[in-house]
Amino acid sequence: MNVGVIGTPNRDKLILMSGAKVTAWGGIIYNILTMAHYLRLGDAVLPICPVGADARDDFKSLLERFPNVDPSGIYQVSQRQNRVMLKCKTHDEKEETAELSLPPLPFDHISKHLSNLSFLLINFTSGRDLEKETLRRVRDEYKGPILLDVHSLTLSEPDSRGKRRLRALRDWQEWLEGMDYVQ
Repeated sequence: MNVGVIGTPNRDKLILMSGAKVTAWGGIIYNILTMAHYLRLGDAVLPICPVGADARDDFKSLLERFPNVDPSGIYQVSQRQNRVMLKCKTHDEKEETAELSLPPLPFDHISKHLSNLSFLLINFTSGRDLEKETLRRVRDEYKGPILLDVHSLTLSEPDSRGKRRLRALRDWQEWLEGMDYVQ
């Protein structure tokens, strides 16, 4: 089984309630590493994602520690990696700001990696991971099951302070059309 994961890895900075600061990978890295842990020997996870010039070596170094992660779907770009800061105020409340600089993945890059997949997970971790037309083309070309995680697709672009607001996805039917599973 080969599982493709489309989305964006983020560089997360967590500020815990104690004031301690933790910098780590976030975004689709949670999907990638969870799949790498649970898939059987001989199965593979294929991240199909953009990685910025400032994070390329660090990201590849992380993935190399997992023999069943196939890095061939990484799309290298010159922009900075997306950054997210999560400030934990209470156990239930957090404040998030984002600096989004990565471009959406182009269909030509994605299509090269679809033919050997058994399952495709598309996780909108930035909200701009794919354009709607690209998603439609992926649906048309890929015949296996697709799970779409709308995640940040329902958030606005960051304002001048990096804050994002919940927004209505007025054309949601177009985004979800043809998806087998939606989260």
